[in-house]
Amino acid sequence: MVDRKSSHSDPFWENQYARLFIGLISLILIPTLFSERWSSLISFSLETFVIVLILQILRARRIKFYIYLVVSLSIFALELLDYFSNYVQQNIGILIDLLTGVVHLTFSFMVIQVILKKIFTQQSVTRDSILGGVSVYLLLGFSWAFAYRMLYNLDSSSFNLTKGVDISWELGYFSFVTLTTVGYGDITPATGVAMALSILEAVIGQMYPAIIISCLISQYLSSSQAPRL
Repeated sequence: MVDRKSSHSDPFWENQYARLFIGLISLILIPTLFSERWSSLISFSLETFVIVLILQILRARRIKFYIYLVVSLSIFALELLDYFSNYVQQNIGILIDLLTGVVHLTFSFMVIQVILKKIFTQQSVTRDSILGGVSVYLLLGFSWAFAYRMLYNLDSSSFNLTKGVDISWELGYFSFVTLTTVGYGDITPATGVAMALSILEAVIGQMYPAIIISCLISQYLSSSQAPRL
């Protein structure tokens, strides 16, 4: 049964999944408001903020938390190296980018697994739980963006891209368009591996809201309508 008192009395900003949801939305929207010179720095700052929010959610036993912390610090260090990779040889820059993608993917899937486990093992489903489910959906979009970026670094002909747009932003855009199955067609996969990844993301993008989000909303509504003793 939903703890309606706690779900209504806690301010929106005190809910951990609500904070994460706002952080992820900010990471998508805010950098686009600035010039390319500043957008990378702002994206890095927002990403660091999101990782801090995630670490607050990943409260666990000491050993597990240290693992999460080490992976988070690795992301921070690799992002800094990636930012300055334009000043080193191209092969080194690509290697740094690939390592960054691997660590990002590892961390993202760790976070997704923990959040889903926490949500579905709670005694009650709250509005914050639903936002946690939506946050996982956004994390899936970011995860595929990292995978596409890694694939692009391994084979730059994997996608038919537009000219004059930052690769990271363009592949992130393609990821979320694919996840939501909007499919504008301005960016398309050009190799078998890219097509397979796109198909898998589109399938998950359809199944996740239909199964996970609808299940959470259904549990919340049924519990909230149940008579209180």
